[in-house]
Amino acid sequence: MGRQQVREGLSVLQALGVVTGRQGARRRWCGYNPASVVATALSLLPADVGSLRALLEVRHALEAALLPTVTARIGPATLEGLRSLSERMIERADAALSFNDLDEVFHRRLFAPLGNPVLDAVLVAFWSQFDVIGSDRTSGAAEREVAGMHVRIVDALAAGDPRLAVHELDAHFFGVREFLDAVAGNGPGRPAM
Repeated sequence: MGRQQVREGLSVLQALGVVTGRQGARRRWCGYNPASVVATALSLLPADVGSLRALLEVRHALEAALLPTVTARIGPATLEGLRSLSERMIERADAALSFNDLDEVFHRRLFAPLGNPVLDAVLVAFWSQFDVIGSDRTSGAAEREVAGMHVRIVDALAAGDPRLAVHELDAHFFGVREFLDAVAGNGPGRPAM
């Protein structure tokens, strides 16, 4: 392998945070952290509807697949915190205020019992993109419905019913797709996250 190829390879590893180094000094192995590699790679996505849709599909697949495990692990304190967040979302929707920040916290706390930093990196990347693209969301009855979906997810988790929780989560993601279609000019859509 040529020197230039090695330099380019090391530059990529440095950009991903796997190695560190500076001009004229040796490079040092920092270790491989999948979450930081995923977060770095996702931060390179352009802030557009296409990237947000791609993140949404990954997010939907991961959340729907992992929610049954969360149902078995979630504790009463976490459930109470999620219920409080969902009720605050309804209050903000009723006041025609955005609740994007609460929605992000809801989903990150929902999956916190798994301790999966890669999933958390995907959620952070999605919300970073959504903050740019979805910042002009309209408010109204659709927003209240979205907030209510979070309450129904919490109710299903509290009942210990993973199938119902996944069903409610799927309905939630359907709303997100409608919103992205509206942003892209592909349909009526409704503001949802």
